Amino acid sequence: MSETKIAYTRKFLRVILLQGLVWFLFFVANLFFTEQKDWIAYAWLALSLWYFGNYWYCTTQKYLVLTENYIRTNGLFGRRIAWDEVVRIKYFAGDLILKTTGGKDLIINTQIIDPGSLDLLKEKLQRFEPKPLTV
Repeated sequence: MSETKIAYTRKFLRVILLQGLVWFLFFVANLFFTEQKDWIAYAWLALSLWYFGNYWYCTTQKYLVLTENYIRTNGLFGRRIAWDEVVRIKYFAGDLILKTTGGKDLIINTQIIDPGSLDLLKEKLQRFEPKPLTV
């Protein structure tokens, strides 16, 4: 059973890393340029660690995992939908929406998918649509 992983764009990953760096610089600046240390400095440290962790997770786990039986989004509130449940694929406002029989929809943001991986995703989704997907 093979897994296909759909990656994030480099731009999206760089933005996450940049946000982590900015919050870390605020923390360092507060340490060196203020005499009174308050809780906000530690909140900046926590935010920077959160973004660095998010960057690491996004680079290692990728955005989507496609297998023969299901499609899964990775993340804090990731979703998993079996291919058997998919009845329709809709393209709306830059998103691919997979409609299912149970009423659960899986929304895939195509703006943050690597262009090479997006072609692979469209190829995998062709079996549900008689006409080519235009994304």
